[in-house]
Amino acid sequence: MDKIMTIAEIEAQFQSEWILVENPQTNDALEVQSGKVLWHSKDRDEVYRKAIELRPKRSAMLCTGKMPQDTAIVLPNVETQAIANVKSPRLVHPEQAKHFEKEVFSFSA
Repeated sequence: MDKIMTIAEIEAQFQSEWILVENPQTNDALEVQSGKVLWHSKDRDEVYRKAIELRPKRSAMLCTGKMPQDTAIVLPNVETQAIANVKSPRLVHPEQAKHFEKEVFSFSA
């Protein structure tokens, strides 16, 4: 299957199957719009095994049927990238720390 297919074509041709798509084209919401079907099967584990065997550089796994209840999704070899690096606040002028001191009072009724 060397042809690039739209999501509508994939859903029509592979009803109620798991699909491994290479180089998926996505919209702004990262929903697959098209791509090359590498493998398809009604057996999810078979498609996972094929993905591990083929090791596509960019891929998506689709389920064109109703997702079975209690389905776990595994993302092998997914590289993550830090989006933000949040550090503890620091004073530009530490000598001004005394201006931020707080006094805590405890009252009992």
